Amino acid sequence: MLGQGIVSTIEQIPSTYPHAPELQIIHADGQLSLSWNEPDDMGNNVTGYNLYRSLVQNNNFNLISNNQPDTQLDDNDLANGVVYYYKVSAINTNGEGLLSEPQNEYPSTVLNAPVITVIDDYNRNSIGGQLEIGFTLDPADISVNGGSVVTLFNIYLDGIVIDTVEPQLGTSNYHYIATGLNNEQLYTITVSAINRDGESILAESASNPIMPTALPSPPNDLTVIHDNLPDGHELFITFGDGDGIGRDIVSYNLYKDGILLTNILVNNPHEYYDGGLTNGQEFSYQISTININGEGMLSDPVVGIPSGIPDIPNGLTLQHGDEQLTVTFILLHINQDGLPPSDEGNAIVYYKIYYSIDNFVNQTVVQINANKNQYVLTDLENGVPVQVKISAVNTNGESILTNSVSATPSTSSDTVRNVTIDSESQKLLISFSTPLNENNDLPSGGLNYKYAVIVTDTSDNEIFNANELTTTLVNVSGLVNEEQYNICVYAYNAIDINYNKYFIDVTVIIPKPSEINDLAEDLNFDEQISLK
Repeated sequence: MLGQGIVSTIEQIPSTYPHAPELQIIHADGQLSLSWNEPDDMGNNVTGYNLYRSLVQNNNFNLISNNQPDTQLDDNDLANGVVYYYKVSAINTNGEGLLSEPQNEYPSTVLNAPVITVIDDYNRNSIGGQLEIGFTLDPADISVNGGSVVTLFNIYLDGIVIDTVEPQLGTSNYHYIATGLNNEQLYTITVSAINRDGESILAESASNPIMPTALPSPPNDLTVIHDNLPDGHELFITFGDGDGIGRDIVSYNLYKDGILLTNILVNNPHEYYDGGLTNGQEFSYQISTININGEGMLSDPVVGIPSGIPDIPNGLTLQHGDEQLTVTFILLHINQDGLPPSDEGNAIVYYKIYYSIDNFVNQTVVQINANKNQYVLTDLENGVPVQVKISAVNTNGESILTNSVSATPSTSSDTVRNVTIDSESQKLLISFSTPLNENNDLPSGGLNYKYAVIVTDTSDNEIFNANELTTTLVNVSGLVNEEQYNICVYAYNAIDINYNKYFIDVTVIIPKPSEINDLAEDLNFDEQISLK
């Protein structure tokens, strides 16, 4: 059947009619190019071809070209993505031959570039190093957008394909995360769409280029030192700049013992005085940096111990000796029974002993080790009072001096000299001389003496006892004539009262002078005693 119309049925064609051609279709943008071969004309030359088109496979074919002289035809102004079905037949002088088997195709072209919906610094609230790209096809209707379904998306980073994304049925919005990137480095991330016609142009975005950022890094030069206030109780904290990791730093958070202490704005001095602290106690400090992404990690902890100059030492005592004094005091401690440290948090380096014989108009200073609480001052002069003060020293400085404590070097007295005993009726008159030192000009013990005289009878009953005497002449009365008595005379000083006492035993028979004179050989004096 020839001419315009709808082919609905195919009748048997006599064998003298040409055979059906073989149809081929090539797609293009809004166009399909059809071509076919010259069939067997059955001995009668082909004069033309009829071309039919339908939107369904087996029905409703419309004649679109009648008696087409060539073996090809471009069908233009077609809708991309719409499937068209075609048949072709050859014509000779006998009439129209058999129709070809239907062939189908749809016109298409490369897709539009995807539309980027988001480009973002994806992992900025953590360690960073990632970028996110979101995209979609626009329009999503492929009949308007190229006419051929997308088969793949190419992800580009700085012009190089780094990965692909496969389309998913029913999905129109896609996201991709690029990882392993360098924070603070600019990147251009984009995407293209691929269909059977090729790859679209790359999508554009005003967000490019973009750099990955992260939470900031803390300053790495946090320092904590004790202040130079005499009483301590304060720490001075300083730090440098943190790293904003591509974002402006807003401020810093300073923590003490894990608790937020203060926030310091970025333009303020990077320092902080922490006061009201207990000297000798450890405090741990950490610092973090804050940028617009948030707060970064805390720095490694730095420990500080506030300290001041030591407390005043206490318990100062002096023990006299022969030309010397023994100085004793209580060591200051770091921590004892939960009490605040008396070294004020900084170990004692040494102690200083100040001593003088003129109330510190002139003075001598000696230094002793921090673990020693006793020291002997030597080469002193017996009988001369010595004033002593002490202090403690640590690296912060020297404590206040203690109050002055005084003591006098001395030794036990020697024996009284020149003892003389005169007897009269019912009484004795005892006289003696003060002991002298080696220079014969001072009391031999270094101090002024007091004296004691004790008289007992032969039964050791005490007849006379006088001490704290300041005179060297003693009159003992009320005695019984012709009785024998024991006499003890000794000198002592106020300091050495409990030390070496010298006793003298004398037996006297009253009133026989001859017997008294015989007693000289019984005396135990270092000096000659004369008896009268």
